[in-house]
Amino acid sequence: MSEKYRIAVLGIGGVGGFYGGKLAEHFAGSSDVEIVFIARGESAKVIKENGLKIITAEGERIVKPNLVSDEPSEIGKIDLFILCTKAYDLAESVEKYRDCIGENAAILPLLNGVDHAETIKQILPKADVWNGCCFIVARLIEKGIVKIDSEIRLLQFGNSGSENAKLEAKVSNLEKFRE
Repeated sequence: MSEKYRIAVLGIGGVGGFYGGKLAEHFAGSSDVEIVFIARGESAKVIKENGLKIITAEGERIVKPNLVSDEPSEIGKIDLFILCTKAYDLAESVEKYRDCIGENAAILPLLNGVDHAETIKQILPKADVWNGCCFIVARLIEKGIVKIDSEIRLLQFGNSGSENAKLEAKVSNLEKFRE
């Protein structure tokens, strides 16, 4: 594989910080997968300088993504876009990063509420939008520090309709990087 598979996480709070942090930790040093945290202001500065600290009952660790930015021109094309914003920021966020979403990219919204896939499809009618649900008690306790307050950490996602073959292909493509 000549190009890296690029995963971007927007919203590095409790949910995005935990799942993005797990991805950054898992793929640290990978020559095949690149993790991008989309953060701005003081949060971006802290993560760039110190990494993202994740605190769980098992201990603390610091993870570093390949890139921290909120500039679409710097982020470039994304293969998997994980949205962990607040629902009221969803439409504006999708619009801002529209040019980063590659032709074969998948979008996975992980935020409170319903109908997020439909909101995204209104902005990007041809997008491959997955449905996701996570069960986790996580919070940003200060810029660059995420605390997980429970042992329940469940993430489920899927896609309805005829796109299931594409979903399976993308997940299987990502799975090959686990080794």
